[in-house]
Amino acid sequence: MSSRPQAAEEAGEPGGAGFSRITKESLSDRAYLEIRTALMRSRLRPGQKLQLRPLSAELGLSATPVREALLRLVSEQALELDERGTAVV
Repeated sequence: MSSRPQAAEEAGEPGGAGFSRITKESLSDRAYLEIRTALMRSRLRPGQKLQLRPLSAELGLSATPVREALLRLVSEQALELDERGTAVV
């Protein structure tokens, strides 16, 4: 005989523990989308340096996901890296 929580779990329903579903969007994806949107809406000026720590604080995220987002935008040629490794619009 199968219990109700197990049957509900197999059907894709919450198991009755009161948990909400976790989204698959990562913090670096969120940072990427925020920075990309700012670029597309011209909220960042050409030549503007995007310093990691101030940008992380503004986004309310730690440095690692913001760094990953900046590097992703550099790889897409939306940003450049200067000689010190700072992202530049």
